[in-house]
Amino acid sequence: DLTVPVDTQVAATPTPAQKPSQACDDVDGMYQEARRLTATGNHAAAITRAEAAIACKPEPRGYVTIAISACSTGNAAKANSVADKIQGPGQRMIVGQACSDAGIALPGYEASVKLRVRDRPRRGNKR
Repeated sequence: DLTVPVDTQVAATPTPAQKPSQACDDVDGMYQEARRLTATGNHAAAITRAEAAIACKPEPRGYVTIAISACSTGNAAKANSVADKIQGPGQRMIVGQACSDAGIALPGYEASVKLRVRDRPRRGNKR
């Protein structure tokens, strides 16, 4: 007879340890892809890819990518949502310039001064 007595406890089958998500296996590659997508003008895909990378491992470069792509598409709300997560002065300048070029002013972000070719000091010219 294969019946189990009522007062006998049956041990639960142990479940194997959960493997980390394969989506997060190459976070660096995800950030690089997001940056490439931004550079090629595929801003919606760049934002999606950067957000996925941030979900795995938050890094400033992801927020920079999101802000630049958001400004490039005129999405000031999205750019502002990540602006406070960008700390480096160089990164803030790059984002400020990209947003300024797109007609979006982010509070606390200064666009870099663009020099025109004729404004640069000339070498070897003794006029």
